[in-house]
Amino acid sequence: MLDRYFLSRHVRRRLTQSVLAKPLVAFAEHLERRGHTPAVVQSYIQAVEHFGRWLQRTRRTADDVSAETVRTFLALHLPRCRCPVPHTRSVATLRAALHQLLLVVQARARATQAPSTPADSIAGAFDSHLREACGLAVATRLSYLRHVREFLGARYGAGPIDLAALTLADVTAFVTARAAHLAPVSANAVTLAMRSFLRYLRLQGIGDARWIAAVPRAAQWPLATLPRVLTDAELSAFQAAFDRTTPTGRRGYALGLCFTELGLRVGEVARLTLDDVDWRAGVLTLAPGKTRRASQLPLPARVAAALAAYLRHGRPPTSSRVIFVHHRAPRGQPLGPSGVRCAVRTAYGHAGLGTRLTGTHALRHTAATRMLRAGASLKEIADVLRHRSLDTSAIYAKVDREALTEVALPWPQGRP
Repeated sequence: MLDRYFLSRHVRRRLTQSVLAKPLVAFAEHLERRGHTPAVVQSYIQAVEHFGRWLQRTRRTADDVSAETVRTFLALHLPRCRCPVPHTRSVATLRAALHQLLLVVQARARATQAPSTPADSIAGAFDSHLREACGLAVATRLSYLRHVREFLGARYGAGPIDLAALTLADVTAFVTARAAHLAPVSANAVTLAMRSFLRYLRLQGIGDARWIAAVPRAAQWPLATLPRVLTDAELSAFQAAFDRTTPTGRRGYALGLCFTELGLRVGEVARLTLDDVDWRAGVLTLAPGKTRRASQLPLPARVAAALAAYLRHGRPPTSSRVIFVHHRAPRGQPLGPSGVRCAVRTAYGHAGLGTRLTGTHALRHTAATRMLRAGASLKEIADVLRHRSLDTSAIYAKVDREALTEVALPWPQGRP
């Protein structure tokens, strides 16, 4: 494997003598799968060799590779490094290479890790339930699992887990203890996770159905605030922030329109495939996701044109059917929700909105409010946004200030 990147036998012998010799081959294979160029692979291997020399001098081994040792290397060794060439001293290269090394080491560790604990078994079965029966997104499942693992650890510690001995007092004590240090939104995230876990346990014949409603939640008024939306000027600045003369700019503009014109969720944008677009009928089909059922939306000509421009003149060659893909390593692989968010945050920064906006939900809110101002009913908005309840869409009625002034009662005048 290393022969492809280093022709000199002296260099290859030096690499095989490194304390990181074993992970180096897996590291090179990992970089190849990600689509890095040979020059980048060679540079990253040299960066890892530099790190390995430092490990050896400080009497560490490959088993000591961790995020902490990487931080120590970058913070303490690198500023006063006098290592001979070809050891790179570029902070950016070393940081990127060692990040990929950590991914390889962690993957190898998971492959050889000890058998799962009872908590792992329970969490795994609960995760399968959330995925298959509830259709929850990956981020939501990870959040629920984190809270459930914390609960099991607080209730049972490292000992055996007897779910039949669980009581409502155990759940209530855990939720109230966590809520004491959290904002209402975060506290209710714990409540939602625990209620979902209790529903799952009921399906297993454990607990009482009345427990679910008894789990306390923090006071939070969903209609107390206005949704965060972009003004017309801000929306124009956001869309103009994408440089459509470049491939990444065409990609960003197309995915941005999916938010502002169609009101899609970030996961829905990331999952769009070539098979979801019916160009002749002008219809976009969304695969089952949060609502557990497929949905069809009309495809506006503006969005269709942006998607076509990206597919024809921006998207790199790839075998993936996903529309939005990486333009750098891993080149051609699906962009994923985090990549979509990154593209939106970058546009916020270029449009001067970075201090006020960070997430993508403001774009979904903007799409809803624009539909409302165009005369769409709440039922029509709920259909487009795939809300299962009109109450979820009701908050957008508060955004149309002009319409609200027409129904507002006059302010009572005081007596003379």
